[in-house]
Amino acid sequence: MQRINNYKNHYLGLRKQAGLLIILSLLFLSGPGQAQNSSHTELSRLVDSVKTFYESRSIEKLYLQLNKPEYVSNDTIWFKAYLLDAILLKNAQKSGLMYIEIASDSNKVVSRIMVPLVNGISWGNIALNAKEFPEGSYTLRAYTNWMRNFGEEHVYLQHFKVSSATNQSWLVNSNMQISKVNGKDNINIFMQFQDLKGTAMGLRNMQFRLTNGKRTLFKEEKESSLYGEVELSFELPEKAGAESIRLIAENRRKNEISTKLLIPLPIRRPENTDLQFMPEGGHLVPGHLANIAFKAIAEDGKGTAVSGLILDQNQKELTSFSSSYRGMGKFRLMPRQGESYTARIKLPDGNTKDYPLPLIKDSGTTLKVINRRESDSLEVQILYSSDPQLSEDHFFITAQTNGLPYYGAAVVLKQGLNRIIIDKNHFPSGICRISLLNGKRNPLNERLVFIDHQEELRIKLISDKTSYKPRDSISLAILVQDKQGRPVQGSFSLSVTDDNHVKRDSINEKNILNTLLLDADLNGNIEAPGYYFLSDQKDKAWADLDNLLLTQGWTGFSWPETLNQQKPLLFPAESEFSISGTVTNIFNKPVANSEVLLLSKKPFLFMDTLSNKEGRFTFRNFPLADTAVYMIQSRNKRGKSFNVGIEVDEFIPPVFTASNEPYIPWYINTDTLLIKSTRNTIHEQHRWDAPAGINVLEEVVVTAKKFIKDSRNRNGPGNADYILDEQDMLKAKKKTLYEMLEERFPGFRSGKGMSVKDFNSTDTMRYVLMQSYVNLVIDGVNISSIGATEEIYMDYLTAEDITGIEILKTPKYASVYDPLIARKMIGCMRCPPPPIFLEITTRSGNGAFLKKTPGVYLYKPIPYSFPAEFYQPKYPLKKIESIADLRSAIHWEPNIITDVEGKATISFYAADLPGYYSIVLEGTDMNGGIGMGRKKIEVRK
Repeated sequence: MQRINNYKNHYLGLRKQAGLLIILSLLFLSGPGQAQNSSHTELSRLVDSVKTFYESRSIEKLYLQLNKPEYVSNDTIWFKAYLLDAILLKNAQKSGLMYIEIASDSNKVVSRIMVPLVNGISWGNIALNAKEFPEGSYTLRAYTNWMRNFGEEHVYLQHFKVSSATNQSWLVNSNMQISKVNGKDNINIFMQFQDLKGTAMGLRNMQFRLTNGKRTLFKEEKESSLYGEVELSFELPEKAGAESIRLIAENRRKNEISTKLLIPLPIRRPENTDLQFMPEGGHLVPGHLANIAFKAIAEDGKGTAVSGLILDQNQKELTSFSSSYRGMGKFRLMPRQGESYTARIKLPDGNTKDYPLPLIKDSGTTLKVINRRESDSLEVQILYSSDPQLSEDHFFITAQTNGLPYYGAAVVLKQGLNRIIIDKNHFPSGICRISLLNGKRNPLNERLVFIDHQEELRIKLISDKTSYKPRDSISLAILVQDKQGRPVQGSFSLSVTDDNHVKRDSINEKNILNTLLLDADLNGNIEAPGYYFLSDQKDKAWADLDNLLLTQGWTGFSWPETLNQQKPLLFPAESEFSISGTVTNIFNKPVANSEVLLLSKKPFLFMDTLSNKEGRFTFRNFPLADTAVYMIQSRNKRGKSFNVGIEVDEFIPPVFTASNEPYIPWYINTDTLLIKSTRNTIHEQHRWDAPAGINVLEEVVVTAKKFIKDSRNRNGPGNADYILDEQDMLKAKKKTLYEMLEERFPGFRSGKGMSVKDFNSTDTMRYVLMQSYVNLVIDGVNISSIGATEEIYMDYLTAEDITGIEILKTPKYASVYDPLIARKMIGCMRCPPPPIFLEITTRSGNGAFLKKTPGVYLYKPIPYSFPAEFYQPKYPLKKIESIADLRSAIHWEPNIITDVEGKATISFYAADLPGYYSIVLEGTDMNGGIGMGRKKIEVRK
């Protein structure tokens, strides 16, 4: 043990320099020297295997600071990204690209962008325009291609809501109770409806529908009282899933704008609580007082408080238990040979529910770790009970942080209790995973503990005044130091929000500390992550953090995979944006030394290269462009594109698991702060907070005609009722003609098999658009004239093959294709409407004859995001602006660099409303140090 202690004084300096410290020890060894040497050699091999495995992976951790926790329609998300190497939290060097996507509550990806990283740092913005981001719940995901190798748990997640309101919006105060009636669940819900001014929406004819997904379970109409009150009572079906139950309220009053309100029902039936028990170290073994952790989860997926009794098989009470925080807690129990145990909780209706505890193993090992907050060491307790299957003469203990081993020991266990003391200074701050393995290197027990050296950066935010007036200039001095008080140079981002509009909750919000030190290494959602680092009750928060690790502890990677090291990595790290692909011949074989050209109009670019012997080619060193489209062409040795094809390696985005985060609309049980903020949003709709790239102007009707180059429209290019041009094709990427029409025109459908009588003949209706059957004209050729049908082309042609689609329906344009169309429209009241003509212009010009442009590939990558400048007003002296300044996001500063003295200064202007501003600064020194600072400043009239 002395060897372990010798490293203590040397540890901090060594960890900063080398980033890794491995302690190899032999404990409780009493055998001959040869056995000791053999154990030490095996231990070295084990540690080297783990070290090699994890260093080859170089897992990255990602954190995004957002300027606000919630947003309104047409708002803007401003973000700063920090990509760090997971081992020592230094700036990651592998990845130079990051992807950010935002998915709706149905898991549909609404937006996906590509963001360049420089030394692990980037920042930018995402406009939440109302058309793409309607009111609802969203999940922001951020990841690198390299992170995809290690599972969804490494992807950065942030849930947020987008709210929207108009002067016609309603508010709902709702209170729901569940009771048992004749053994069935009965819901009684009381609602009061008001407008934004607080006026009761009384005497309204309301329709209420209870839905379970797409299925309607209950429907009733009621009139609201004079005070806007409605009370409903109904039976909840037994098989109805709590997560999908919704109540929809609709105002059916005549001569009034129809209002639909989604009212979630927070169903948390105590009898459906999921209660799980997890013995410390993995198993219960007789004869050792065990810690048993538990977690209670309600129907809505959130932790819920429970308490109860532990009974043996004779119903004898052994101990009691009660959750401490978010449904988690632990209790002690002395397991006895051959016994079984049950946990019993009492339900509100007086009934009880029993849950079995894990079974007791006849023999084996248990692992217990005592980790006191103020102690500088860990006490590891291993109970060893004789087991014929455990015939090995030695065992191994390893301790890892972020996967890398910082401690290893070969031990010979004696019968009974064995104690090992490990100095905490061997490990960096974060989650430490302690494992016990047998001589065959199979894991027996594991335990997660948290190491806290309190090494986070010390950040001070110093304002130049104690309070400010509206529109005052506010100056803020920033000082960053390390634990020893030394100045720190680093990269930081700062958000300032008005408490009149934005509710900041340090306990429930993610921050850089709880994300990088905790969330990134645990499985599942961590409720109120800020509590464990920011709570004033330090000792209780420390104990609750230990319960979190005992219940949601994730092992990080499997031991068999680690030791065998055979699993390949499927997703390469992307140091920069590049385009690669393969040139093939007509037999789909690779073509070597083929000339490959790349052209782009915006930005203007021409590049060329040769394919290698495998037919592969790569283009690098691209200028950054947000909406670039690249034309890639392969040529044979004679400089022709004949008989050669080209395939480009398209980025295939991952499909993530849908979020189960419940969505509560902003208008349900809304606090006065949000009501006030919403009113201001309506009256001053983003005059100051307009999203980047969105102009705050009156609606402009665009009358300019779209022009389709090389169109063979008989009316002349651009003369049509509706036009999709090349820009529309670029947005559609690889969608087929059928998919494009289906997306742009909701009424478009396949009418195959429906027999209709035309004016001159009987035909089979293939496709229907605007209640008329479709007649395709491709590059001036009516496909019916060559004996073809629309079905052939609908899935054959893609947006990459097409430069424009002109739709001709009215006689003004369609009559040149069918001179009798005007007469057909009025001459037969019972006849189906005449055909609609689609003039398709293809890139090759030979679309009607199924010829695509050979050797050509149109590639449109995921859009790059370039940071816009955060708008802030500047108020000169003695000038009064007539426009009210009601900003919610007062300031956003993504790129604050502290100097050699750890200092920086920023300034911004206050808005008009008196109150308090919340200031949050987060960042890193890019060398392992992370930290955050918070401050409140006051604005007075």
